[in-house]
Amino acid sequence: MTVFAGTTSTGTALQTLNGACVNGAYSVVATQALDNNAYTFVVSQTDAAGNIGRTLPVTFTLAATLWSTTPVNDSSVAIRGIVTTPIQPGSIYVAKDFGFTMDTSRGLKARIRMKDYVGSMKLTLTANYVRNGQTRTYKCTYRPFGRTQKVNKVQWRWTVSSQRCVLPVALRDQLLAGQTTLRAKGSVTRYWSATGLRTRPDGSAIGVRKINVVLKNG
Repeated sequence: MTVFAGTTSTGTALQTLNGACVNGAYSVVATQALDNNAYTFVVSQTDAAGNIGRTLPVTFTLAATLWSTTPVNDSSVAIRGIVTTPIQPGSIYVAKDFGFTMDTSRGLKARIRMKDYVGSMKLTLTANYVRNGQTRTYKCTYRPFGRTQKVNKVQWRWTVSSQRCVLPVALRDQLLAGQTTLRAKGSVTRYWSATGLRTRPDGSAIGVRKINVVLKNG
């Protein structure tokens, strides 16, 4: 098992853990305790012939929410992967700077936090679920939200959608039971917050930040 800090399986591995598979199961022990944060792991297995199989990246979070902690820097890394997080009324943590809030009527509002950047977010939620014995497809697209003008004071700010995406009761229940997942896919077109321009002070272009995550209740 290879463990990475953050919500993607890129960059330098934080820990590489080895374990033997016994009767189809295995376990590993971290070489050192993990701090409260988001982590992503990939499991690989080698057979007697030397063939290697790998799982898709799986993201998990230690601590119910980390939004009370201010990030050190803005991130330009895409938010992607499979994220296991409690899908219930309150804060739904996806990353240190992105997630949702859910109200008691199953309404989801998207939110993103930035400092050096401002931006406009486009986001769509999709899921498959079963109702009355038939498979249904849920889709909700948020109206683009955020700001593209410069700000007078550069500081951390949450931008929250005014629109709610309301989950059908059957979908909510199946998410809670772990019978389905919810995908959030979109992008954030970003601008330098002090100038409102698509370039940084050093002249480098500011790229669009992509979002493509699958949420599992847990």
